[in-house]
Amino acid sequence: MESSSYILQNDISDNGKEGIYFEGFNYTNATSRISSNIMCNDVRNSGQGNNNGVEVINLDTGNIGIWHQNIIENNQIGILIENKSGMDGVQRNYIGLNTVGLLLNKTDNNTYTNYNDFDQNGLQAFDRSLSQFTRNWWSDYSPGCLDSQPDGWCDVNRPIPIANQDVLPKAGLWFGQKARGYFVKANTGVVPKMSCNQVILPPPPIITVPTFESPQGPIITNQGEPGNPGSSQSDG
Repeated sequence: MESSSYILQNDISDNGKEGIYFEGFNYTNATSRISSNIMCNDVRNSGQGNNNGVEVINLDTGNIGIWHQNIIENNQIGILIENKSGMDGVQRNYIGLNTVGLLLNKTDNNTYTNYNDFDQNGLQAFDRSLSQFTRNWWSDYSPGCLDSQPDGWCDVNRPIPIANQDVLPKAGLWFGQKARGYFVKANTGVVPKMSCNQVILPPPPIITVPTFESPQGPIITNQGEPGNPGSSQSDG
């Protein structure tokens, strides 16, 4: 199974269960691969705070990018990536007020987590796979950390359980990944945020309808439908 997707500028708030959910399968004779870019969404209050915001589980491979001004707030686990291999990125998001901000339980260490604001999560981050953390802001560490240079980065790494660390945490004020504000719903979705990346998707393919023959003659031609002017079966 293979698929790819973009999830862009949505208000995914107050879902009954998870906000964004990808699940593969554990068959020995098949693989599951999903690649997705999740960008600039509100993922808030999933299951009234009792379900996860973004959950990615049981994928053999694939790349998941969770980046650029996603507001992932007031969920059980803000982001859960579990039983998966492949390169993933968690970058430039606001992850706040969740019971657990980020939980990585992967089969490899190819997740890059940087330039995020981790704000007042019960447990900010938990990583079993020793993935790369660098240049994140932590509400329980960054405002008062020692920055002797000063160069805007803490002098001492911030520990991340089980045995990882952010090797260059941001000092002082947050990045402001939430500063764009929540989305406002409109008749056709939400009012776009100008600070969000504008992604132009490729146009759909042009499909030419072929001619099908039968003993009685053409059934469908690309010149018109049967019975309509321009068709080989038109009465006129």
